[in-house]
Amino acid sequence: MQMKPLGSSGLVVSELCFGAMTFGGIDGLWGQVGRLDQSQADALVSCALAAGINFFDTANIYADGRSEQMLGQSLRNLSVARDDVVIATKVGSAMGPGSHLRGASRRHVLAQCAASLKRLGLEHIDLYQIHAFDPTTPIEETLEALNTLVQAGAVRYIGLSNWAAWQVMKAVGIASARQLAPITSLQAYYTLVGRDLERDVIPRLESEGLGLMVWSPLAGGYLTGKYAAGRDGSAGRLAGLDFPPIDRQRGEPLLQRIQGIAQKHGVTASQVSIAWLLAQPAVSTVILGAKSASQLHENRGDPAPAGRCRPGGARRRQPPPPRVPRLAPAAPHRGTGPAPPLTAGRSGPPPSPSVSLTQQHHPAMSIKKFRVGIIGADTAASWAGASHIPALQSHPLATLAAVATRQEASARAAAQAFGAERWYADPYDLIRDETIDIVTIAVKVPAHRELVLAALAAGKAVYCEAPLGATLAQTQEMAAASHRLHTAIGLQGRHNPSVRRAADIVASGRLGRLMSAQVKATTFGFGPQSTAAYDYFNKAASGASFLTITTAHVLDIVEAVAGQVVEVDARTQTLWPEIEIVDTGGTSTREIADHVDLIAKTVLGASVSVQVLAGVAPEDAAFIFELRGSSGTLRLTGSHAAGVQVGDLSLSASVDFEAPQAPVSTGTGPTAAAFWAGAAINVGEVYASLARDLTNGTFETPGFSHAAANARLVDAVDRAARLGARQRVLA
Repeated sequence: MQMKPLGSSGLVVSELCFGAMTFGGIDGLWGQVGRLDQSQADALVSCALAAGINFFDTANIYADGRSEQMLGQSLRNLSVARDDVVIATKVGSAMGPGSHLRGASRRHVLAQCAASLKRLGLEHIDLYQIHAFDPTTPIEETLEALNTLVQAGAVRYIGLSNWAAWQVMKAVGIASARQLAPITSLQAYYTLVGRDLERDVIPRLESEGLGLMVWSPLAGGYLTGKYAAGRDGSAGRLAGLDFPPIDRQRGEPLLQRIQGIAQKHGVTASQVSIAWLLAQPAVSTVILGAKSASQLHENRGDPAPAGRCRPGGARRRQPPPPRVPRLAPAAPHRGTGPAPPLTAGRSGPPPSPSVSLTQQHHPAMSIKKFRVGIIGADTAASWAGASHIPALQSHPLATLAAVATRQEASARAAAQAFGAERWYADPYDLIRDETIDIVTIAVKVPAHRELVLAALAAGKAVYCEAPLGATLAQTQEMAAASHRLHTAIGLQGRHNPSVRRAADIVASGRLGRLMSAQVKATTFGFGPQSTAAYDYFNKAASGASFLTITTAHVLDIVEAVAGQVVEVDARTQTLWPEIEIVDTGGTSTREIADHVDLIAKTVLGASVSVQVLAGVAPEDAAFIFELRGSSGTLRLTGSHAAGVQVGDLSLSASVDFEAPQAPVSTGTGPTAAAFWAGAAINVGEVYASLARDLTNGTFETPGFSHAAANARLVDAVDRAARLGARQRVLA
């Protein structure tokens, strides 16, 4: 058996690779591909090892995960040393009905890697491949996720499968420009009756040093000759599964030529076809699938030696199966007590402790601090002053450059109090300032639309407080206008480090199948009293209400952890229809609900009960989110009087998990009341995410499209309450 480097990498693989696609099929498509049980799988793996094959390929989708599980079990049953084999698997195909259970998004790639490692029973994957191009996910996002896995030690090399030439070249270029883990290989269909790759793909692979892994080298069995004219091929795979597609009219004379060559040399047509592939300079390895030992050895080109193709025929020392690994080195954390902080400012699995945020993306350069201009940063009890200002005071990636209000005196005072180098009495002058990278809009909701559209028209990155628009129509208008521009929406609770870690736990599958969740959220706001300045929150026309703010933030955290809400039933009440205006002695009519009870169903299958209450005493305000799965539970808690979106959260779980990362920002604004302590934490995480996107050209930060989805969810809650009937959440 010849050994070859995989492309220009240092990974050495056998020129023949064993494909485990035939393992574990039961019915349907996978039953047609192969129905091998564990003992049969053990025999074939033993034969492959005896023939000198060290390279094994599978995918998470093969037999719905059973192929990975059986391949890993075969390696353990045969006591194969981990260093003796190279294991490749793939991600990208749909693993369930949910929108987050398919594709090449960061969420799906990281979650499926953890699931594949668990099924394989391995600590790392040698070659992790994107199974197909995902047009809905930026290539940058996919490559960043793969880079995270490489740095965490879960993956050694990365590859692609079934990508077009231009897609491969784009990925190679992005990985090189951003100093991410390089693309090592492409897996593709290439045979004597399917040579399309020679036009564009193979020249690109040879130019960039990528290895070619060939799947279905016998064209689904066509090149064996069993489907030739005049022969009965009804027992073969192509009889029931016409894949890959073959032009049989053109293939017939070629097949006759191959059979003539085979007869002349005393070999089979299969062996001729595989030998031709192995002679092609671009080919690193040819993947052989088999349903029997005789089939594997026929294609390999040698007789089956006695005693070498049975379970136990290739015995090697192997330690006991390892525990399922975590995606980054860190001490496990269980329970509610304090945990050691990890590297700050990254969503998803953290980088190695020895790699700083700056080194991870650009080893030879420092990351730029983006200049932020805030519209609405007032010294007089503004949300911006309580949250955005302290979030930026010591932020590693962003800095306050300018403030704007509608009055010169307040703008000057804000610049002086907050340390901004510039001030504007006209917000549109700040938007036109070419030195400003990020425009933050933190004013009353009815004023959002004009300012947001102006900032987008100026090509700025825009961070706007939630809700984005006073109506659903306004929100959708701004979302449409933000196409391919960087935006961030002020649904900052989902950015909290504990929420991100909870989402990681769920995505990894450690809780098993999600079953149910209970959420109780209370706030001191929207009670029987208000100041005149805050009375506009009680008016329907403001767009800023108990539903669109408090309830929207709660539901966004539910979706961040338990998956998108697809169905909701809700009931609302107005407990205080008339409220006291404490600073004037008058009263005002509350036009919006101040109490919500709802039941939701998420795309991951969880049934979620949510109660959101207003008007509790500040010391009694709390947030409790309990999620139950078939294999474990988790709990998120908080106690900020203003709601879950403000302040920090704590995470506990019945399963081991890595401690949430330390927040990027803490502290209180210089003019804010002590009540707002902690308001900078989640806002600082939003700025960190947006700055990373601007640095890397990615779009991972939930922006205006996410704001529109949240607005549609709130609209569904409102419709359910008004109509008294369950509602689908509109896509």
